[in-house]
Amino acid sequence: MKTRQSLGFFCVLALMALPMVAQTQGGFSPPSRSFTFTYQVELKDVPAGAHRVRVWLPRAVSDANQTVVLKKADGPVHLRETHESSDGNHILYAEIPHPQPGAAEFTVQYEVTRREYSRGDLSGWEQSGLASTAAPKNLSRFLQADRLVPVDGRIKKMAEI
Repeated sequence: MKTRQSLGFFCVLALMALPMVAQTQGGFSPPSRSFTFTYQVELKDVPAGAHRVRVWLPRAVSDANQTVVLKKADGPVHLRETHESSDGNHILYAEIPHPQPGAAEFTVQYEVTRREYSRGDLSGWEQSGLASTAAPKNLSRFLQADRLVPVDGRIKKMAEI
């Protein structure tokens, strides 16, 4: 009887210690969300007599803060992956020789898991230990406003929350 009680007590202790062991071995695990992301493009009114149509679609990639799995890449022709030379962005590229007049549709589907990675400025993020790689050498270019990415007004207020 005493052996059974000791064994039961040991099992309870082991179960209580399990979260502490898992946390110390794997470290902090930031909150995450998983979702399916579908990127769909429809080319309308391809003119009759066009010699070729070229299509570039953004290719989401995995990094320290997200895991991306390409589930589907469909279109009237094969999409191939390439890289943009100026900043290394991944791109899906297709070329339709002698396209049919009318419309052409491309669909790219990803399974994405995003992990929370920042609650402050860049230096705080780098010091947190969650940054697995150094900041890109052209980071200042990514932090500048442009026609499609404003960094003032309403956007700035939202970022400061």
